[in-house]
Amino acid sequence: NKWLYFASKRPIDSLKTPNDDNDIWRSKRLDNGWGEPERLDSTVNSEYSELYPTLTKDGTLYFSSGRDNASGGRDIFCSKWESNQFQQAEKLDTVINNFKEGDVFVSPDGDYLIFNSNGRKEGNGLFISFKEKDNWTTPQFMKEKINATGREYCPMVTPDGKYFFFTSPRSKFKPYSESRLTVEDINKMWSMPENGQGDIFWMDAKIIDEFRNTKFKKQKYEN
Repeated sequence: NKWLYFASKRPIDSLKTPNDDNDIWRSKRLDNGWGEPERLDSTVNSEYSELYPTLTKDGTLYFSSGRDNASGGRDIFCSKWESNQFQQAEKLDTVINNFKEGDVFVSPDGDYLIFNSNGRKEGNGLFISFKEKDNWTTPQFMKEKINATGREYCPMVTPDGKYFFFTSPRSKFKPYSESRLTVEDINKMWSMPENGQGDIFWMDAKIIDEFRNTKFKKQKYEN
């Protein structure tokens, strides 16, 4: 909790011209607030947008970017923290990056990734992959109770590992109503949760262990 990492289009030149793309910045926690934001250098940022920074406990930074001929427009990259600085960012291999990937979350121990992907045969939405030695396992589709619409995004697990949060545009309203709706009815619907515009949902993070166990069962069966 010493640093806040975020994406921004804030100016990076002396003329204070808004940037055309998002870069990753960070601000240090001080006794009386937050320090002046600093833009990460070219080992991380590029002329393309860098988004969704997430870090492990050892300081390895994961993020999504459209550079290096990103598949589908965006891929996931990581930059290690060594010698008190971030190293040149590297694209994760095609096990992870083979379609359009983004909205990445990495666990504090770096043993799993949750990310949004579009174009895979299993469907669109959130996927999870586990680290085995230096390799990432084939991503698993995070089931229909999470991927209810195929447009789920922004996954995050609390630091204590207890709760899993994500955003979903699911809706509990029917597209058409048999009865005529008043303006008041419509305004009430649009102001309620699950109106199809994106809400934050949460569940017990034990579901991650379910996917971890499923992975081991598959390996045992295949072997």
